[in-house]
Amino acid sequence: MRDMLLTVYEQQTNEACYHDELISHLLQSVLIYCMQNFRDTVKFLYAGTKLEGKMLEIMNYMFENYQNITLRGLAHHFGYSEPYLCKLFREEAGLTFTKILREFKLKQAKKLLQTTDKKLNEVCDSIGYSDTTQFIREFKQQYGTTPAKYKKAFQEEQ
Repeated sequence: MRDMLLTVYEQQTNEACYHDELISHLLQSVLIYCMQNFRDTVKFLYAGTKLEGKMLEIMNYMFENYQNITLRGLAHHFGYSEPYLCKLFREEAGLTFTKILREFKLKQAKKLLQTTDKKLNEVCDSIGYSDTTQFIREFKQQYGTTPAKYKKAFQEEQ
């Protein structure tokens, strides 16, 4: 880890050919390493609410399995009833399970639209949407534009 960070610093100061790409990949590696090895100790904010303990574990599991997670499956995995888990989401995160999951999936879709050449149906499959029409509707509701227009505008901006 130390050597990687020193390499990032060295690349930044030397500005060698392809230094930006190398720095980007090294920092991604550092982030992935931290997520892999320290995810249980990382605290994060969601919807302005600090998540602690069991709720942090639930959210991590949910985000790791977002493509096919259901409230029933999540409740079963953690040994809770569905109504109790719904109550926990509302109290701890300030949002419903469905809203949190939808927002996360749409953020993932936005990243895919920015970073890949996947077709719309492939993006839908990647994030766990089976209905492309529903995805387009929810994306537009969340971001004020369709996925195709968003991708085009992002590409023009680059």
